[in-house]
Amino acid sequence: MSGLQLKLIDGSNSDKPTYSIDSSVFLDIWKGNRGAYPYDVHTGLWSHICKLVDEGRIIAHQEVYKELKRHDDNKFQDWLKKNKDKFVINPPAANNATKEIINGYYSKFKNGYMPSKKGGSAGDPFVVGLAYSQQCIVFSQEQPISEHQLSDAHSPAIPNVCSEYKIKHVRINDFLRNEKITLGVENG
Repeated sequence: MSGLQLKLIDGSNSDKPTYSIDSSVFLDIWKGNRGAYPYDVHTGLWSHICKLVDEGRIIAHQEVYKELKRHDDNKFQDWLKKNKDKFVINPPAANNATKEIINGYYSKFKNGYMPSKKGGSAGDPFVVGLAYSQQCIVFSQEQPISEHQLSDAHSPAIPNVCSEYKIKHVRINDFLRNEKITLGVENG
């Protein structure tokens, strides 16, 4: 186990929790018809995410921003540029927590922490490190790796890292429930 103190981080200390967001959430919204929750269909979801960005309740580490900059949708890139200063942060405490997570939990896996050489994901441990340092909930679309597959995994999924460090993890539907939001159907 790393040097991080294990404590339950579940957002229950506030009726308005903060979320450390992973690029997978944005990509599931902005992949057009390939995404599970395309923004042009799930406008209420995207509006709420934008509202929480404005309120400072959705934050992202600088490493997540680097991943998002590679997305090829011009409308999303315009939004990202316009809103970067509202939600992208790089606090030293998050970097220290991330280092502990990489040297601790990630070191148990075959590849440890090994971002893709083709500009792939480098942000996963930073999402969790940011949540740990800022006492917030992790918001990603990743699925956990099952216990019996975890021992053969090359690296952990975000929900597995969250579980190890007792940090609440939510996916989009969990996020909507947490925020007490239902998406209705409107016929224009």
